[in-house]
Amino acid sequence: MPWCPKCRYEYRPEITRCPNCRVGLVSEQPEAPPRVAGWRIDEKTERYLAPIRGGFANGLQTAREAFRLTFSARKLLVVVGILATLNIVGQMVSMHELLAANTALGLWNQPTEQMSLTMRWRARIQERSALDFLLEDFTYPLKLPTGVATPWVVMLANPHINRYYSATAGRRGQFDWQLLLSSGLWVIWESLVLAGIIALIEAILLAWLIALIRGVRLQPWLDCIKSYFTRLYLLILCMSIISQILLLILPSLQYVELSGIISELIFRWCYPIIFLFLMLAPITIVGRNLGAWGGVKAGAQILWKYGWAFLAIFVIYRVIFEIITFASLASSESLRFSVITNFWGYSLSTWITDLALAFLGLWLAMCFMLLVLPKQEVAKDAITI
Repeated sequence: MPWCPKCRYEYRPEITRCPNCRVGLVSEQPEAPPRVAGWRIDEKTERYLAPIRGGFANGLQTAREAFRLTFSARKLLVVVGILATLNIVGQMVSMHELLAANTALGLWNQPTEQMSLTMRWRARIQERSALDFLLEDFTYPLKLPTGVATPWVVMLANPHINRYYSATAGRRGQFDWQLLLSSGLWVIWESLVLAGIIALIEAILLAWLIALIRGVRLQPWLDCIKSYFTRLYLLILCMSIISQILLLILPSLQYVELSGIISELIFRWCYPIIFLFLMLAPITIVGRNLGAWGGVKAGAQILWKYGWAFLAIFVIYRVIFEIITFASLASSESLRFSVITNFWGYSLSTWITDLALAFLGLWLAMCFMLLVLPKQEVAKDAITI
């Protein structure tokens, strides 16, 4: 008996064409249409859903493989933990100096209102745009280990501390031209130095991830630096210049009509989107041995090609990130800036939280590297290094 391949209706032998679907009949009964949660879906809908299901399956498989590779590399975890700890110590020292400087200037002598957990959670969400909030640290997974020198360098160029030193010299809170010039030179020097240190550490960590994925031994660190440092340095320096340009635009917007809408559009929407498309550039530079501009183009193409896989990884990352953040807010008391109260308890809570986020970022970078590298380069049994 002939069957219609679309509606699966059975006809008499003398009929050769389905009058409803207007297609030719087949001799064998067609397979049942696919179902999603018990609902039948047609062929057209299946064509749209198949890439989504395949992408999410690819993302979940990548996340599971990245977890296995990341947390089996004990030496890598130790190195990342040490770098993150140095970063956290620098943040604590910088915060201590900032509190002391502003207390000496009388800027933070007023007691601050104690904030509840609900208020802190709401303030964390409402202080930025929805896109910027969702992409928090997702576009820069190795932020904590590679930014180990950032708090130490920024602490030297912090404008509040410059004011403090200016005040001790008899110019209380006043900026003169000499101090303004020195501050500008500090910012330039800070950008050049920090970009170099970030590129240095990032080259080693990304080469380490590639060695884990390929199942080979890590090449000497000096060779990793020679191979990737220049290209990563140029990319990071360009990204820093983009950030500085966007920050320089902000003061000039006060003289433009609709300045609030323009600044909202630039800093809350354009800024996160730009760095979303740049997030894979360092990984493609190292993973596929490309130049700076080639890494940017290849990263954007991979993000577009494996968009559903990245979305699945993003959902997993975001859930874990929020759990860690909520646990941190729940365990730590709000910080009063007038006096340094519960400083060590706050520091311990921050250290545990940032250490967990550093390992989470390392897992996320491993996920990105698995999607960037060709499938034939992924070894089944990786060497633990």
